[in-house]
Amino acid sequence: MQNEQPKEYTIENFREEIAEIAKDIENEGDFPKNLDVKALTEEDMKMWLKIKDGSMMKGDMDKYRKNFEMENGFENRYDFFMFIANKANVIISRRETM
Repeated sequence: MQNEQPKEYTIENFREEIAEIAKDIENEGDFPKNLDVKALTEEDMKMWLKIKDGSMMKGDMDKYRKNFEMENGFENRYDFFMFIANKANVIISRRETM
């Protein structure tokens, strides 16, 4: 049996995952029906991975928000930004109440 290397999580994996999440009826209010996942960036992916592994810190979100606000064309990613901000707030709040 060969030693299998863990599959690298790529930008395409990330975009596919977010597209699936956006289709889920549970997340219907978080994403528009026509979410353009191709507009999502490597920085978005890094933040999503921090959400998934629970390592998100307030400073991470502050930096992400600041970078996001300075970008041109961020309108395409605004719904994702709001979704990730809500998820980050939950993680940070849980950590602060422990």
